[in-house]
Amino acid sequence: MSWRDLVRKTVGEIAEGAKREAEIVKLQAQIASLESDRDRQLLEAGKRARELHRAGRIVDTDLDVLMKRVDEAEAKLEELRARVTELRQGGPPQAAPPAPDQQQAD
Repeated sequence: MSWRDLVRKTVGEIAEGAKREAEIVKLQAQIASLESDRDRQLLEAGKRARELHRAGRIVDTDLDVLMKRVDEAEAKLEELRARVTELRQGGPPQAAPPAPDQQQAD
């Protein structure tokens, strides 16, 4: 095999690899987009399930547990937002409690 044939072969392999990588990147972008769409739909489904659960139109023990956790998170969010408002209005700073993932289990 001459050096020209070797160069052609190498360039061809590089071009094939580049095409393959370009297709992979394109497919990964499509996957990410579809995952994002799916996540938005799941979020909307969850919001709708919560509305139906609150109205008593969905009764499910697993969903009860999840909705209780959502309610607890919302209550904590409200407390934290109120504290931010208080601080912005000149309230004194306090020691922040540890983040939930840093609290020790009893």
